[in-house]
Amino acid sequence: MSESASNHRQELVVVLVGSSDGRSLVRVLSDHPRHECHVVGFGDDPSWGLSRRGVPFHPAVTPVEFNWVLKMIGSPSKIIDLRAVSRETRMAVLDRLLLHLSHGGRYVIPRHACPSTEDYASLAADVIRMGAVGLGLPGSEPQSPREGALARCVGEVAVGVDHLALTKVGTHYLRVVEADASRTLASRSRRSRVQDIVRLPAQAFTALGKTTSHGVSHSVAGIEPTFEVPAMTLRRYEGDITLVGSCLALLESSVMPESFRHNHESTLRNPRLVAVDREFATVSDRDIATRHLPGSYYHLDASNSGHFGHLTTEVVSKLWGWDEAKSRCPDLKAFFRLRHPNERIPELEMRLFQAYGIDRRDVVWAGEPVRVDELYGASPLWHNQFPHFVSPRIVEIWDRMAGHLVRHQAEDPERVFVSRHDTTSSNRRCRNRHDVESYFEGRGFTVIYPEHLDLVEQATIFAGAKVVAGFAGSALFNLMYSRRLEKAIVLAHEGYTARNEHLYGAVLGFDVDYVWSSPDIAHPEGGWTEAAYFSDWEFDFRRNKKTLEALVP
Repeated sequence: MSESASNHRQELVVVLVGSSDGRSLVRVLSDHPRHECHVVGFGDDPSWGLSRRGVPFHPAVTPVEFNWVLKMIGSPSKIIDLRAVSRETRMAVLDRLLLHLSHGGRYVIPRHACPSTEDYASLAADVIRMGAVGLGLPGSEPQSPREGALARCVGEVAVGVDHLALTKVGTHYLRVVEADASRTLASRSRRSRVQDIVRLPAQAFTALGKTTSHGVSHSVAGIEPTFEVPAMTLRRYEGDITLVGSCLALLESSVMPESFRHNHESTLRNPRLVAVDREFATVSDRDIATRHLPGSYYHLDASNSGHFGHLTTEVVSKLWGWDEAKSRCPDLKAFFRLRHPNERIPELEMRLFQAYGIDRRDVVWAGEPVRVDELYGASPLWHNQFPHFVSPRIVEIWDRMAGHLVRHQAEDPERVFVSRHDTTSSNRRCRNRHDVESYFEGRGFTVIYPEHLDLVEQATIFAGAKVVAGFAGSALFNLMYSRRLEKAIVLAHEGYTARNEHLYGAVLGFDVDYVWSSPDIAHPEGGWTEAAYFSDWEFDFRRNKKTLEALVP
């Protein structure tokens, strides 16, 4: 092992300092000669000799700045706060930094850092209260959800004559946002390497097709004609990597951006994460990897494994980096997770990946969390939640797949209505589905249920159609094969916010007409709920009859 790699494995200590803490700081650094120390504070005093000692200094004053610095440093085993500040200021910083500590890490405040005996006593009372709240002792109920969440991370409280300390329990993973991912992960990873392989520049474009809303009872967002597409990155990771499932990928104490289906949302979500606050989350014990899968892999997991809609949007949109990654690593395998061992034979994934050009022998899956040595991850070109966007580059992926799946026939229908079956587990069930089907059948549409058809049949039907109508959702996602399409008529309720059909039309050039009805459950004013998004509904013929007559002559 090289000297730099050896140093990378040292325990990490972060020291918070003020302008007059030089003597205490030198003593702390001398007490930790074998640790990797970082100093964080208002300003670096040359008399401290940090550069001579090889100790990095990071400027920070506010709790937000301290938090940002710790994001870049990583998970320390100890934080020592030497600053002579008020109890309120100190607790505000502790509140932001506690979750950064590794499991068993300690947050230490020396007695001499407190301005007075009274201040030290008050601080000790605050710390003791955190421990009591964490233990759930009688009379120590948390005063806020935040206090309760932090207190549950405190395993031990020690109050002595010369210092007080909290020991933090549990591993807390930082959710890394896409925009800062390369810099943040490269900086905070201590046993791993992160490398940008390809970076697609950000771009703005105007939709090639026109999208129109009909029958809306209120303003419908997310169907704007212009798009701001952020930069996309193909990254290579090497080191301490865990692939959990439901798209979740961990790099040491970080949640990798590949984990998030909607990686530009204001709050990053993954079904396998247990949120502690907006930045940190924990992982269930059942999701800790116990098996090592040697080799190099390309991340093609989905947040909802095996679901056709998730596969054809969030997974297919990550295929753009496969060729470059495979050229760099000839032994590379495409990887995804099943929900549990022996759940199913993943023929759907195999066939779609094969249509793109990935050899079946290069596709690997697992039914439990695994550790891997090397991973390639590509930013998804498709973002079907706020902010909605799609990269025009995705058409190259669809064209390649269509070339292997579409088989044109003389009897291809030009008018197709894409319906959805009603089952006990269905989302967005339309109660008058049969009436809607009859309406479109009477106007020359062929009613299909894509899930009853082979992938080749699905791709071929959509590729040949000139007008497609149907219920919003994954049954319409074969629109990616449409090349003759002039118009898509999408029937939806106003609780549906995905806008997939709008994104297809934006890059393929066909018009989209949304015809809206009311859901049984509406979103709260100014908010969003899954109950409203998946709500049952009934197509409102009274509201939309004239619209349909104009759209379907």
